[in-house]
Amino acid sequence: MSAPYRHTQRVGAAWWLFMGVVVVLALVVELWFDGVAITLVVAVPILLIVWFGYLTVGRLTITVDDNTVRVFYGWGWPSTRLRVGDIGSVRAVRNSLWTRFGPWWNGRSWVWSVGGPAAVEIELTSGRSMRIGTDSPDELIDEVQRRAVGF
Repeated sequence: MSAPYRHTQRVGAAWWLFMGVVVVLALVVELWFDGVAITLVVAVPILLIVWFGYLTVGRLTITVDDNTVRVFYGWGWPSTRLRVGDIGSVRAVRNSLWTRFGPWWNGRSWVWSVGGPAAVEIELTSGRSMRIGTDSPDELIDEVQRRAVGF
C-alpha cells in the first residue's frame, strides 16, 4: 500500500480576466443608468453569482489511492470517483477552449477542469470515459498506471 496521490489546481488568469469583465460591465450598467439602485439590483447579484462560482469550482483536486480516483471541486462538490480496478486505459489529451472550466459533457465523456488545455482521459473497461484537466498530466498518468491492474 503506497501513499495516496493528491494534486490541487486553481483557476488561472482566464478566470480573473472574466471577473474583470464582469466588474467593468457592472460599472457600465451603473454609469448607463446613472444610479446606485440599478447596480444593487443587477450588478451585485451578478458579482455574487460569479464569486460563488469561483468558490464552488475555482479549484480542482484529484486524489488517487489504491482503490479510487476521486475528482472534486472547491468544497468537495461537485465530485466523482472511479474504481481503479475499472480503468482500462489512460492517456494525455487536450481539452477544447469551451471545456476548460467547470464540469462539462463534451458529447462523449464528462470533462472536469479548471483551466488550461492539458488533460488526462481515463477510459473504463465498460467503455465509459472521463477527462480530468490537470497542469501535471504525466504525473497523473504515472500514478493511475502504477495503481491500475493491467498496466
